[in-house]
Amino acid sequence: MSKLRDIMTNEVVTLNPEMTLREAIGILRTENVNGAPVVHGGQVVGVASVSDILDFEVQTPLVPVEFQSQDEWPAFQNETGETDVPAFFSDTWESAGVDLASAEWDLLGDHLVGDVMTRGLFALPPDTPLDQAAKYMVTRGIHRVLVMEGTRLLGIASASDFVRAVAEHRV
Repeated sequence: MSKLRDIMTNEVVTLNPEMTLREAIGILRTENVNGAPVVHGGQVVGVASVSDILDFEVQTPLVPVEFQSQDEWPAFQNETGETDVPAFFSDTWESAGVDLASAEWDLLGDHLVGDVMTRGLFALPPDTPLDQAAKYMVTRGIHRVLVMEGTRLLGIASASDFVRAVAEHRV
């Protein structure tokens, strides 16, 4: 029976919790991976994936506003009662303290990997049989599992590693 050590990737791409999301995306893209362990001070502290970054982007407003509730927003109509969409948005942003003339937002450059990473570690030892590792991944809804001995990161096994092993008849 094949084990995780037989299919894992030994050369693990890692991220640092202090790097920006833009830097992390650049590394993930360059290395052609969809996620990586986050390492700080030699210890694995989480995992950051493209899905984590996309979830963060979807949940974070592009324009920084300081309103506590919609009741504080400017009116959607002008003084004559006509709908004035452009004025609504410019008034909203200006009321929130945004200087529209010099506004520049870099959501990915302004936030860090540590802001979006998954902190729980999904890890298994290298001698775990592949069928058990696959069940573990399916049960937890994850696409990669860290291969660790204690706190030491040995490798990573992704869904792609499992598919490759099957395609190459190694399992």
